[in-house]
Amino acid sequence: MLGLRFFECRRCATVYAGPDAPPRCDDCAGGEFVELTGRSQAEAYFAGRQ
Repeated sequence: MLGLRFFECRRCATVYAGPDAPPRCDDCAGGEFVELTGRSQAEAYFAGRQ
């Protein structure tokens, strides 16, 4: 089973979830994505409060 990964569009910061990055952003048509990992600032958003 593939794990869920999170990708952020570099142009507009829209976040997508899936096994792979999408080919294009639905909001701005950008095509460059960065994977959000535990080392990004978005970690607190996805991890929830402890």
